[in-house]
Amino acid sequence: MGFDGPHSFLSNFWPVDIVYEGFTYPTLEHAYQAAKTWDGLARAQVRRAGSPAEAKRLGHAVMLRDDWEQVKETVMLQLLRHKFHEQDLGPQLLATVGRVLWEVNDWGDVYWGVVRRDSGLVGKNRLGARLMSVRRELLVEWAARP
Repeated sequence: MGFDGPHSFLSNFWPVDIVYEGFTYPTLEHAYQAAKTWDGLARAQVRRAGSPAEAKRLGHAVMLRDDWEQVKETVMLQLLRHKFHEQDLGPQLLATVGRVLWEVNDWGDVYWGVVRRDSGLVGKNRLGARLMSVRRELLVEWAARP
């Protein structure tokens, strides 16, 4: 299942306030791109970006923090937890139970997502995997409720 149409809420571009290290970002994409750097001015510029696409463009130009490759998946998981545990999107994510979540894209991101090729979907789909992990956490959390 891709992140379009009725499942657009799965996208990192979905408008939802995300608090990261004391600052509120208008989308998960804004927060993720800002997290790539320790530069406070660059983070503020990303936070103020007018759209998630602009935030992504700015994030491609920041000086990466030294540990970025080691922490990027942890940061993404932390941000997804905030999005689906602390905002009102958890029930929508739970409604996808039983489905594999694929971040299908046409911009060639084969790390976080997959692209369509003649041989089918190609890529690591790390975003889809992280989303399914958060979904499992929510299932456990909701099952424990009285």
